[in-house]
Amino acid sequence: MEIPGAIDERKRSTVRLLSILGVLIGLAALAAAQTAPKDWKIVKDEKGLCQIAVPPNWTVKSNIAFHENTPPDQASVDSNPLGIAPMPDRVQKTMHVDQMFENTDKRVLYSSSGYGGRKNFNASVPRSGGSCAVTVTFKPPISEDIAKTIALSLGPAK
Repeated sequence: MEIPGAIDERKRSTVRLLSILGVLIGLAALAAAQTAPKDWKIVKDEKGLCQIAVPPNWTVKSNIAFHENTPPDQASVDSNPLGIAPMPDRVQKTMHVDQMFENTDKRVLYSSSGYGGRKNFNASVPRSGGSCAVTVTFKPPISEDIAKTIALSLGPAK
């Protein structure tokens, strides 16, 4: 015999469980995105509010890291007192966005064409009291995967 309301309670429990799982999966994805390989160097902005990680063969000078074999290839991190918001289409056109990977109030991540055959990965994420931003400028031998990993490592300083 079925108890009245038991089905509704099971549905509510299932919905609660799925909601909790969704939040946990989202947090795990965010943590994974801001984690870099163990041997990478941490680069902080000049105010010490934001950070990125770069491969161990990169040279760090202040808030900029340079690849050792191709000095024009670099990653720079900055903090900003303003928050972030999704980038409107018209701004994407102005910024010459080639590919938008994420465009939310949690992260804006895109690639754009640079000068001299270089490519850029740009990212912004929120932090307490503002936002963090990174620009990674590169061309081969730097791979897109490395540049994107640097951009995804962006976060508030720890």
